[in-house]
Amino acid sequence: MLSIGSCGIGRPGALRWLEALRESVPIGCAADVYAGRNMRLAKEAAALLGADLYIISAGLGLVHSTTQIPLYDATIAGRNSVTSHFCLASHVWWRELMTGSPYAVKWPDPDRCVLVASSTPYVELIEPTLAELPTRNIRLFSRGTSLRSELRAARMPYDSRFDGPKTPIPGTMSDFHTRALLHFVSEVWPKAPFGSLYYHRQLIEEISEGWTASTRTSGRSVADNEIMEIVRAVAPKMGNRSTATLRFMRDELAIACEQKRFQRLYRAAMEATEDQSCLPL
Repeated sequence: MLSIGSCGIGRPGALRWLEALRESVPIGCAADVYAGRNMRLAKEAAALLGADLYIISAGLGLVHSTTQIPLYDATIAGRNSVTSHFCLASHVWWRELMTGSPYAVKWPDPDRCVLVASSTPYVELIEPTLAELPTRNIRLFSRGTSLRSELRAARMPYDSRFDGPKTPIPGTMSDFHTRALLHFVSEVWPKAPFGSLYYHRQLIEEISEGWTASTRTSGRSVADNEIMEIVRAVAPKMGNRSTATLRFMRDELAIACEQKRFQRLYRAAMEATEDQSCLPL
């Protein structure tokens, strides 16, 4: 697996990363290498439209879902993100990837309508590229609202109501953007496949009129070891799905836990369970 840690820091490290990409060996197509609910929802949306699917990758650039890619360890979020590790602004790093990565492909034809579902850090990564495209042809799905003025209209008006009790596609904050994309593709696009940007916004507002925002109350705080015990007890009942386990813990047990912390503890709990199950008798 390619790791940014082995390439060094600063611009020299960034250049070594690009060189390592050129020497890397693919293990499978991007659609299979990338996992998780976000990818499943994106695949479903692309299938409904019969559209090409691209992945915004912090380590590879813009990747087509059929491209053969290697395993790699690089992200745009957190203290060990690619941009902080290589001391480069997000848009500068994206430009380096798009010109130097052997896996990056050109952005789709600007005359076509492009549906972009992305978390806020990845929107910031590609924002300069999006700003160069005709706004009328962009449909952006993201929780973040801090955008360049020319892109604000392109953000589809999905808000906190989409996470409320009447949401048609329940989920977590981490998959908000792909859930919104799937809803748009299945409920809005069929009504007006050639509709304008503003008409699509209007349709979403009309459809979501009866939705209500979530009224969650703050849960109690518990120690790491207690959360791990809960995970070991609850996860099997939830099909060993981390998102379902977190939702049960928050909604049914009224326990507060930030998502990144929960993912860390979930992995530790499951690894400990696997280790115990392999002890010799």
